[in-house]
Amino acid sequence: MKFWPALAGLALLAVGVGAVAQEAAAPARNVAIAAPETADTYRIAGVMVDVKAASGDLARSAGFTEAQRKAWPLLWARQSGGAPGEAPGLGDGVLNTLVRGIDIEQEYQVSNRYVARLAVAFNPQKAARYFGTVDGAKRSAPTLLLTMLEDGGTVLGDTQESPWYRAWVRFGSSASLGNYVRPPGDLTDRFC
Repeated sequence: MKFWPALAGLALLAVGVGAVAQEAAAPARNVAIAAPETADTYRIAGVMVDVKAASGDLARSAGFTEAQRKAWPLLWARQSGGAPGEAPGLGDGVLNTLVRGIDIEQEYQVSNRYVARLAVAFNPQKAARYFGTVDGAKRSAPTLLLTMLEDGGTVLGDTQESPWYRAWVRFGSSASLGNYVRPPGDLTDRFC
């Protein structure tokens, strides 16, 4: 496996020598257990919903809406340093424009009920106008990180099995003043 030189330079720039030394001294962690939000500052995982409606489809749709409502104060608190209860109240229409996607971590659906654990991913550029600080300090301008791994002549995107992903999870960008934007990736992604 070979990392692209540009990726290596970008990783060193983002992490810095001090973080590398600190990471070397830290004990190894089980990456599979690490919460996904450590890898993406604008993703809130583990949002529980339990909704009843006239049909299963309506219940699922209402569950997604409820997940957005529950995730927003948590994201706001993470980014602003305030308490979730202090988050500005946003209507469903505004939340719909801020949400990039909803991932299903676990779900159970019957005729008129939807029970699920969801992860809500917010669009960083749209959500950032509601908070501009981390622990009272301004975050940097967005930095796009494109993770590419060459394996056997095939260039792959970001996967949980890659060494880059494991290092990124250990880095924990949510505590960083750097505003890192990572597009989602999986084994089917190809970069030219």
